[in-house]
Amino acid sequence: MNNTFKKRIDELGRIVIPKQIRNTFKIKDFDELELFIEDDNIVIKKTGGILLIKDKLNDFLKFIKKYNNIDAFIVDKNIVVASNIESINDTININSSMYLNNQDYLEVQINDDDYLKGYIKSYQLIYDSNLYGNIIFVLNDRINSYGDLLFDIVNNILNFIK
Repeated sequence: MNNTFKKRIDELGRIVIPKQIRNTFKIKDFDELELFIEDDNIVIKKTGGILLIKDKLNDFLKFIKKYNNIDAFIVDKNIVVASNIESINDTININSSMYLNNQDYLEVQINDDDYLKGYIKSYQLIYDSNLYGNIIFVLNDRINSYGDLLFDIVNNILNFIK
């Protein structure tokens, strides 16, 4: 992606954010953007989406860990949005083909020293045709033994997003 765009400000002080950038950052009509100054730069940051409910998601995942002993984390691309795994880094190197195969026993590196080991199951978090990220479960047993529990967890998270 070319990361340099030149735009002119119109008579009302507006600029158009190029479609390529809007697509990359999933910016849609009426999304809230934050503008601030950092050093000598004007920074535009998307404030909407899953990051708005990060604390609620962290609390919910910790509840799932406490009562169901399931390790899980939510990512938007390779950024960890929420997790019930204490040693996980804020960014994680995830190969998407690695965690979409839900019946393989895999190791996922969560920081420089630690690995999660288990059966990986990933669900896309889609609401109103928008992909907000993925929730990745790391389970001790095959997926079939969890019945509808994982599906219920995903639905609860989608309710938070709504």
